[in-house]
Amino acid sequence: MQDETSWGTSARILRLTRGWAEDINEGVGRASTNAAKQGAVTVSRLPLWILIAACFSPRPEPQATEDWPRFRGPNGTGISSEVGIPAAWSETSGILWKTALPGAGNSSPIVSRDRVFVQSASSDGRERLLFCLDAAGGRILWTRAAQGAPARINPRNTLASSTPATDGRRVYALSWDGAGVALDAGTGKPVWQDSRAAFAACYSTPFLLERQGRPADLVVVSTAGITGYDPEAGSRRWHWAWPFGRKPLRTVGSPIYSDGLLFATSGDGGGDRHMVAVRLEGPDGKPQLAWESKRGFPYVPTMLASSEYLYWVNDGGIAACHLARTGDSVWIERLGGNFAASPVLAGGKIYAAGEDGDVYVFRAGPKFELLARNPLGEVVRATPAVARGRLFIRGLNHLFCIGAPAR
Repeated sequence: MQDETSWGTSARILRLTRGWAEDINEGVGRASTNAAKQGAVTVSRLPLWILIAACFSPRPEPQATEDWPRFRGPNGTGISSEVGIPAAWSETSGILWKTALPGAGNSSPIVSRDRVFVQSASSDGRERLLFCLDAAGGRILWTRAAQGAPARINPRNTLASSTPATDGRRVYALSWDGAGVALDAGTGKPVWQDSRAAFAACYSTPFLLERQGRPADLVVVSTAGITGYDPEAGSRRWHWAWPFGRKPLRTVGSPIYSDGLLFATSGDGGGDRHMVAVRLEGPDGKPQLAWESKRGFPYVPTMLASSEYLYWVNDGGIAACHLARTGDSVWIERLGGNFAASPVLAGGKIYAAGEDGDVYVFRAGPKFELLARNPLGEVVRATPAVARGRLFIRGLNHLFCIGAPAR
């Protein structure tokens, strides 16, 4: 039998995703073609074809503790079942290790089988880097470098803003110009590589929607709308066209799903915002708008949905909680600063890392309760990872590991 990560499967995946990109580009073409000029910070997004490659790759062996194999963890929810991660920490307590990372990147860390993977790029953009670190102690186990190229970017962006993905055996990484590679996760040796045409404007990460009694849908959100695809064949199963009104907007934050509703955000550098909650099964069996908002919701950070609540932290440092079913406001609070990283939830606590390096921790629930504000001392634009009872945060210069001190 042909290996599922072989070139044959990879080529088929690339053909399918090129077709999906054409669907996406119908809407993208109506939006701005240069995100950098409008000030969008492209951070920590997972390339579409890498997600599909991971979906079709062999299933990793069951692990005793949960891994964080892609942007925003298991299926992109941003939620971990891990408990015991501290709310507060300092240089002398709670920071188990920090490792200097050469180059620069907004790439978020991922974790699999006691290894952490993260991307970077040299300051001149001429070298692309993928690091593999020991999750327990922070030692760099291997580094793979490839030739890159300089490009004009927004000052807050980097040439290594894409987050890798892994199935436990392979780690998949993509560069800003579409060059992609699959590496052996244990050794870092290349397995295959290829490139695909890069399209501008939208950066949200797809996810697999699994509902009881239904085949899985690959959900893709862009200016073109919200679409569910057959992940095996690449055919479109359903679609909801996004009615923007005055002008089309770009999707940077990624979609999430909860209790029959799919939530997505869009916006632009000028401050326009449009958040939608779409019921996937309306009265006529087709997707239907449940509620929407054009104020306050985030542009770059992705939201969280847990229990009956929808949580978010927007680009300007406002945190909020809504009833997911109706959109009714439960609470809204100002944290401060600017945010590009998405919040994550673990052990009933939400961790939100600001660009100034302050990590706010507040309780998930109907009442706002700030538990701690933890300064890291350097810029943070990457979304944290939660795995193995620890929190991994990628700063401008270091990768931090937060956890309960050993007894």
